[in-house]
Amino acid sequence: MIIVLSLLLGALSYYSVISFLEVKEDIVRKPALVQLNILMVIPIVAIAILSFVVYHLHTHLEDRISHALLVLSLWLLCTTALFIIRNAGNRRLSVIILALISMVAAIAMTPIDFYNTVFEGPHYGLPIGISIFFIILVYINWFRMARSITAAT
Repeated sequence: MIIVLSLLLGALSYYSVISFLEVKEDIVRKPALVQLNILMVIPIVAIAILSFVVYHLHTHLEDRISHALLVLSLWLLCTTALFIIRNAGNRRLSVIILALISMVAAIAMTPIDFYNTVFEGPHYGLPIGISIFFIILVYINWFRMARSITAAT
């Protein structure tokens, strides 16, 4: 079920960016590009802070890292959808569904107890794999959007 939901979110993210690229004429370019550049830096800062916190909390490292990466990646998907809605004025169903599902999933996964219930046992490969997949997908989509915005100017 988790893998199916992950694939659904990945597909929705991909198609949401395609819908963003279709309406790029309506985008106010400079503010959108500044916002996108800020969005590209913030996850790197979050991962640096995560590394610092995990370094000082020596218990349950794998659990904390996989939990933090999964929640971060879900918020990145939600942020991408909200960026598309705000800057492109795109209210397609795929964009709205991506925003809602990723937001609900991020809020639900934030308490580490619920996360431990969903991912039982020492199986950290699946959530870390899903997180890395989402983070790579989000950055690919952000670079595609940035290239589209700069090419249109």
